[in-house]
Amino acid sequence: KIVGSARKNGVAHFHAENPEMLITLCNVQVQKAQEHLKKAQSLQEQLQKLQATGGMTNVERFENIQYYEGLSAVTDLIDETLTANVGERLCYCFGLNTYHTELAGNDWQHYTKKRVDQKMFVKSIQPDIKAAIAYKKRDKKELRDTRLVPKNLFPSECEINLIGDMIAMFSAAGRVPTGLKLKNKKMATALRSLFLLAWEQARHYGDEAS
Repeated sequence: KIVGSARKNGVAHFHAENPEMLITLCNVQVQKAQEHLKKAQSLQEQLQKLQATGGMTNVERFENIQYYEGLSAVTDLIDETLTANVGERLCYCFGLNTYHTELAGNDWQHYTKKRVDQKMFVKSIQPDIKAAIAYKKRDKKELRDTRLVPKNLFPSECEINLIGDMIAMFSAAGRVPTGLKLKNKKMATALRSLFLLAWEQARHYGDEAS
């Protein structure tokens, strides 16, 4: 407050307050602005950490294709491969990425149980890494047939699932987990043909590919 007022005989009289109050008021506003800046910087750091770990999510949908960004969004994508394809009995799968081996925790077991309950069988081609070898050992229990290939020929950090006319691709590698889902009969047919060619070749490597 830099101007004071008083009423005398029904008339308002105005007078200037101490001029030093102007500097004091400015200092108060500067201090408040600095506090807001500190809060904004702290919030920025937290948001950057969330983004780096995939905590922030984004899904962009069009008629036949959807894009997913962030761990939660990619988790939704993986679940949608089942909910959007009820009745399909076969899934073709390329690659095993860190979503399953490091990030998913029990969520992946829940997904597998749901797929098995739907009686959806999987044909899977995997690099012969430790996680994929353990994955193959569970094939019978988890309705799957896995073929291992040398990891130097298939250094996969991305997974591709093909169910009917739907293609789902996702990866947890890099700063932010990312995925996409599209439905296109001709693209699915082309990808299925490539999978079957690779499937036949993978048979020659055997279970101990290296």
